[in-house]
Amino acid sequence: MKRSREEGGEQRRRPRLRNLSSKAEIAFQAGPFAKGAFRNVYNGTYTEGPQAGEPCVAKRFRNGCVFESVFFEQD
Repeated sequence: MKRSREEGGEQRRRPRLRNLSSKAEIAFQAGPFAKGAFRNVYNGTYTEGPQAGEPCVAKRFRNGCVFESVFFEQD
């Protein structure tokens, strides 16, 4: 039996292993909320699929297209 937070229990979310949502609205016009070495990160919301209505993020390269595999190794 799970205990509620009030009773000292902790609700944990299981990490999703797959993202089955197919579309999202990304707030590019609001600007990035974070920046990495190569990409900007933007807020968004899934609009279709099982995760519709849930928040998401989108990462966009800062300097156009990148094809070298080194840029994708840590993702």
